[in-house]
Amino acid sequence: MKATPSRGSSTSAPAALNTLKVSSPSVRGHLEIARVDHWIKNVFVFPGVVVALSLDPAHLTHGLCLRLIVGLLSTCLVAPSDYVLNEVIDGISLLLWQKTT
Repeated sequence: MKATPSRGSSTSAPAALNTLKVSSPSVRGHLEIARVDHWIKNVFVFPGVVVALSLDPAHLTHGLCLRLIVGLLSTCLVAPSDYVLNEVIDGISLLLWQKTT
């Protein structure tokens, strides 16, 4: 069961955020929230590339490998953005809920 803040709470979000303990950013923290262990799932983008290249082999060039690597890295970096937004929203909600109890 997920805890949610009550609607009648007198604690505002900015006031609750002032009590939040903030630690300095670290590479480890960024990698944890980016969920690097989930990046293997992005390999399933490649079948679409194979199908596209089979339909139009004119795009098979020397720079294709580099473009595929950059595309895969971009996908891996953009995919966790939803997780980051959820962590921020859940953190604020949890903080407000703890203030009301």
